[in-house]
Amino acid sequence: MKYYYVNDNYHNIYIELGNNFTFDKKKFTNGVNTKIGIAFPIYKTDAVLYLFNLFLEQNYYYLKDSNKLIGYENEIPSSLDVDSYGFSFGIRF
Repeated sequence: MKYYYVNDNYHNIYIELGNNFTFDKKKFTNGVNTKIGIAFPIYKTDAVLYLFNLFLEQNYYYLKDSNKLIGYENEIPSSLDVDSYGFSFGIRF
């Protein structure tokens, strides 16, 4: 099944991959950032397009040789995985 638009509607699906780095190795050594999302128009005029975006983001931090997160004596930090969901609004001129 294929969908064809009569007008440009600017639907977008995107995947982003990035690297988390720090100058303070006591917090974390490095990490990976992944983001996947979808954007679609909610209102369109001749000059401006308003977009609504939904996304899922995941951050993975390598904590080897960093400070303890909670402060327990036997705590050995190795990694931290943070997942988040969100939405945003955009304007295209």
